[in-house]
Amino acid sequence: FGADNQAYVVWSIPGSKGDKTRANIRFAMDNGKGGFTSARTLNEVKDAARFPIIELAPDGNLLIAWIDRRIDGPQPRQLYLMRMNLNGQALTKNYQVGQGLCECCKLGIAFADGGKTIYMVDREVNDKQVRNHVLRKSTDGGATFAAPVQISDDGWQVPSCPHSGPSIGRDSRGQLHVSWFTLGRTEQEAGIYYSVSKDGGKSFAPRQLVQANSAPEILYNNLIVGKDDAVYLAWSNLDGSNRAQFYLRTLGADGRTWSPIQQVSDAKSNASRPALALRQNQLQVAWTETDSESTQVITRSAQVRR
Repeated sequence: FGADNQAYVVWSIPGSKGDKTRANIRFAMDNGKGGFTSARTLNEVKDAARFPIIELAPDGNLLIAWIDRRIDGPQPRQLYLMRMNLNGQALTKNYQVGQGLCECCKLGIAFADGGKTIYMVDREVNDKQVRNHVLRKSTDGGATFAAPVQISDDGWQVPSCPHSGPSIGRDSRGQLHVSWFTLGRTEQEAGIYYSVSKDGGKSFAPRQLVQANSAPEILYNNLIVGKDDAVYLAWSNLDGSNRAQFYLRTLGADGRTWSPIQQVSDAKSNASRPALALRQNQLQVAWTETDSESTQVITRSAQVRR
């Protein structure tokens, strides 16, 4: 959403041959009349892009990022960016800022210094199929990025993409909060994890287990940081009936006090892909519930205690 609450949307669609792994990034914006403008494709090389993310930068423009495969070798997928103004006009062409990304894991973005500094998190994959998360930092507004910094050496070796990427938030003190899912090196390590960087992304504290994986399933996570520097972390996990549910936990501004784990959803089948937003003193949550062929989006809100 822009400063005037105008909505901007990105998503991906299968490529010209119906291939989801060779997709296209689509963009539309609020037309001011209760609808949206006609969708258009953003990736200049067709059938090469997926898993987009869009953020409103502090300079008032839009930053869009995605995983791109227009160059399939020798390194795996690339990280591409482009900028747009709030009128939907492109300010840059597509440009590459990283490579070696996992095929299908979502991205995360945070800003500092009025947008001059940009932090991005993604899951990388090496030639041994080990998939760990990294932080990429730009100090020139996203024109270039320094070498990636590994967030945690989880050692998860898996031959295919787990479809579950990291999430990042920055607090008023400049600390970077990151969450992610990994199956780790052993079954006992599997779960949702959290870490923090207090030096602008140069290093990260040892990971903290937020909740262990209750079954060999891929878990999704998302976090958001409040103005009071509290961290709200949501994820999916299986309940006692082997159904995926949506859980929430809060980390206090002191960085030490975690709230008890709270189950938010009560899905008859499966709840997944949680999303969070804070507006004044209201925490807005949303997730997807799937029951056989039926899918719906559920939303709830709760007052944030100060």
